[in-house]
Amino acid sequence: MKKKQILDVLVFVLLAILSGIMIGMGATASLYAQHLYDSWGKLIGACLFSLGIFAILTFQFKLFTGMVAGIPDMKRKDLWQLPACFLGNALGVAIVALLVSVTPLADVTVPLGTQGIANKLANEYWPLLSLCSSIFCGILITLSVWSWKYVPEKGLSATLGAVFPIIFFAFCGSDHSVANML
Repeated sequence: MKKKQILDVLVFVLLAILSGIMIGMGATASLYAQHLYDSWGKLIGACLFSLGIFAILTFQFKLFTGMVAGIPDMKRKDLWQLPACFLGNALGVAIVALLVSVTPLADVTVPLGTQGIANKLANEYWPLLSLCSSIFCGILITLSVWSWKYVPEKGLSATLGAVFPIIFFAFCGSDHSVANML
C-alpha cells in the first residue's frame, strides 16, 4: 500500500470511530432523557439521539447504517469499507460506554439499557422482531441520509429531512445496529 492509501484508510477509520462516538453519545442522552422525563422523555430522548446523525452528516463521518444503503453503488474495491466502518463504529461506541461507565450517568443508563435488552429477549420471537425493527430503522436511516443529499436541491431543509426520520425511529424504539452496541 502506498502512503496515500494508508492515510486514506486511517482517515476513514477515524471518521467511523467519530461516528460511533456520536451515536453512543446520542443513545446515552436518549436513555438519560427517558429517565428524567416521564411522559415526554421518549420524545426528548429521540430528539437528542437525532443530534448524533446531524453531526455525522454535517461532518461526513462514516456510519455503517448509512453506508449500507449505498452497497449497490459501491465498487468492489471499496467493499472493505463496510467491515472497517462497522468496527470503527463499534470502537467509538465502546469509547463512549467506557467513559459513561465511570460517571454518574452509568447509574441511570446502564440499568435502562439492560432492562431494554431483557425486554426484547423475553419475547420468544425476538429474532424476527429485531430483524423487522432493524429493517425499519435502516429504511429511516436511508431516508435521513438521502434527505441530507437531495432535499436541498428541492429548496427544502436538509436538516429537517435528516432529523425527522431519526426522531421517528428512535421514538418507536427501532433496533439500530450501532446504537444497540451501547
